[in-house]
Amino acid sequence: MKLVDSYFEVLTQGPSFDDGLRFVEDVARTCYKSHSKTTEESYKGFTQRMIKSKHLAMIEFFTVYLEITEENAMFKELTRFYEANHYSKVVYYMSQESSKAYITTNYRVIIENNRLDDLKFLCDPTKYHKKRYTVRFYCSRSVAMETLRHRLASFAMESQRYVLYSKEKFGGELTYIIPDKIYRIQKYLAETVDSATGNSRKYLLELKGENLVEELVCIDRGVACWYDNLKRTEDDYLYLTREEEWAAEDARDILPNACHTILNVCMFEDDWNHFFDLRSLGKTGRPDPNMKKLADQVLREFINRKLC
Repeated sequence: MKLVDSYFEVLTQGPSFDDGLRFVEDVARTCYKSHSKTTEESYKGFTQRMIKSKHLAMIEFFTVYLEITEENAMFKELTRFYEANHYSKVVYYMSQESSKAYITTNYRVIIENNRLDDLKFLCDPTKYHKKRYTVRFYCSRSVAMETLRHRLASFAMESQRYVLYSKEKFGGELTYIIPDKIYRIQKYLAETVDSATGNSRKYLLELKGENLVEELVCIDRGVACWYDNLKRTEDDYLYLTREEEWAAEDARDILPNACHTILNVCMFEDDWNHFFDLRSLGKTGRPDPNMKKLADQVLREFINRKLC
């Protein structure tokens, strides 16, 4: 059994069309934890199979930036289509030379609406385009479910149906996220003294991760109960999948919300601001503590990168 803290990465899509397809492959392989199968050219066949099978949710992660001038015969039809599309945004900019439309959409919109010809207007993102950003969360299942409430986002999540954690290639064990509650208990106990020895417990503040949990298990019954529950679940999961040969999709029913999962989320910058309003700043009510802890970290990163 492994215990880890939640964390995140801001993912960056490369500039070329092929980079967009590579980005799709990287995100999609999260679902099956199959990144080991990635090669220099694997993205071509991988994305072609997804499109052929109409498994297009992953294709959404390919952000497409288009630029067209008003003088172009396709200008009106093109801009009207993307203005009416809920997954696209259009910005107009007029200069002395000409008027232009800057369109941000995704490759799924292009595929589903048979608009491959629009790719002749493909361009690098400019300061006028509305941007889309992808964040990879390493979090608990409960935090992932909070995030899935943001409906206009694109999601790709590690699948407990297909990932069999008892296999060595997946670690051969369960991994759990250490909840914020553990760190609140740490802070509280660090302000007390050991009733048996009279010694200060401030040393707890120097511990983190599994080392902290191991110490708290010995001095706090609540933490011990939480830990024992997770350990029993791991033992039962490994027994069912190894000894009883249950499939992952059957054994997953006993897995708790504490399970570590990987979730990729792609949204427009405005939607990320709404996400931060709800999950970090709590503008509509108190956020879940575990969600808020992670959202606060992502918000700081966005501010540092000037993404919002």
